[in-house]
Amino acid sequence: MYRELPAKPNLEHLKNQAKELLHACQQGEAAAKERFAALSASSASLLKLADALHVVARAYGFPTWPKLKEHVESLTRVLSPAQQLTAAIRANDAVRTARVLDSHPELKTHLNEPLADYGGGDTPLLAAVQYGNRATIDALLRAGADLHTRGDLWSGGLSVLDECGEGMADFLIERGAVMDAHAAARLGRLSELQKLVAANPEVVAALGAHGQTPLHFASSVEVAEYLLEHGAEIDAQDLQHESTPAQHMLRVLQGRHYPRDRKDVARYLVSRGCRTDILMAAALGDLALVQSHLECHPKCIRTCVAEEYFPSAMRASVGPYIPGFSDRARRRT
Repeated sequence: MYRELPAKPNLEHLKNQAKELLHACQQGEAAAKERFAALSASSASLLKLADALHVVARAYGFPTWPKLKEHVESLTRVLSPAQQLTAAIRANDAVRTARVLDSHPELKTHLNEPLADYGGGDTPLLAAVQYGNRATIDALLRAGADLHTRGDLWSGGLSVLDECGEGMADFLIERGAVMDAHAAARLGRLSELQKLVAANPEVVAALGAHGQTPLHFASSVEVAEYLLEHGAEIDAQDLQHESTPAQHMLRVLQGRHYPRDRKDVARYLVSRGCRTDILMAAALGDLALVQSHLECHPKCIRTCVAEEYFPSAMRASVGPYIPGFSDRARRRT
C-alpha cells in the first residue's frame, strides 16, 4: 500500500525523510532495514543517500526518485498559457484543452505554429492527432486550427494524414483533410492513389514529410508495385535520413503509422533490384544476400550504423536506419 503525498509536497521535506531513514538503518533499526531489504542486499554501512531517496520514492508509488521529484516540481511549476495547452493535449483532455483556449484567447492566433515544449515542429493539431483524441481535435478546429497546416521541419513537415492512425483518416477527411499521394500510399488506398497519379503523374516523385517520396510510405507490395510501374525511383533518398524506401521500411515507427511491419515490401523492392547493404540483408533474414555481400566485401561484416559506413551528404541528416544514432553507439551485424 502506497503512502499518500501531502497536498503540497516539499522536496526538502522528502529528502529529509530519506536522510532520517538512512540514519535509522545505519543505527540498526529493524523497521528501517526492512524497508531497504527489497532494494539492496548491501550492508547498512554501504547504503547511500541515493538508495534512501529511491526507497522514499517507492513508498509514494513512484519507480524512482527522479520521477517523484519531477512530479513534485510539476505541482509547483507555473506554466505559461502555451505550456498549459501542451499539457492539456498531452493529457488527452479535450475539456481542459477547450478551457485553456477560452481562458487564453490569444493562443488561438498561434494554433498553426509549433506547439510549445513539444518538439518536431508539430502544431497543436498534429499533437492531438498523434494522441488520437477526436474530441481534442474538434476543440482545436473550433478554435481555428487549420487542418492543412504542416509541421515546421526543414526536411518537410508532417500533415495530419501523415500522422493519423488508419482508423482516424476518414474522421479527418470528413473535416476537410485532403488526401495526397503519400497519405494514400501509407494508408493503402490504392484506388485513391491511382486517381492522384492519373491526374498528375509527377506526384510519384513528390517530396512529402521528411523529404520522402510516396514509395517511402508504401504500406503494401501492391502499392509499391503500382508506384514503380508509374515511374517511382526505387532508390530515391529522403532528406531527413538519406534513406532509400527499402531502408526506411526497416525502421521501427509508431504503431499508428503502419499496422504491421513492412519487411514484405522491402523484400519486394530487393527483388526489383533496389540497393542493399548487409544490415538490410540481416534484418530481412536473407542469408543468400548476406553471403553475397560478404563474398564481395568481406570487411562489411563490421558494418554498423555510423558515419564511417553510411556517410551523410548533408550535416542535417541523421542516418538511414536509427535517428540520432551516434558513432559511439554502434550495433554490429
